[in-house]
Amino acid sequence: MSSIVVTHQLRDAFYIATHMAVRRPDGTVAIAPATRAKEREAEFIMLRDGLISFEGDADELRDSHDPYLREFLS
Repeated sequence: MSSIVVTHQLRDAFYIATHMAVRRPDGTVAIAPATRAKEREAEFIMLRDGLISFEGDADELRDSHDPYLREFLS
């Protein structure tokens, strides 16, 4: 399944990127921390002035040294 989430709420975007839905044996669904492999599948794309200014996973975004992204993340 693929999803696109558009938000300015980075806290929510990071939560979505680092968690996954898991079906329990009783059929209910729980939200659990994602595996590292699943986290790497979630990709962030950030736009600036109509152009892509960043594309990568959550770790790459957090580790970016780009001044624009650092300000946006703070």
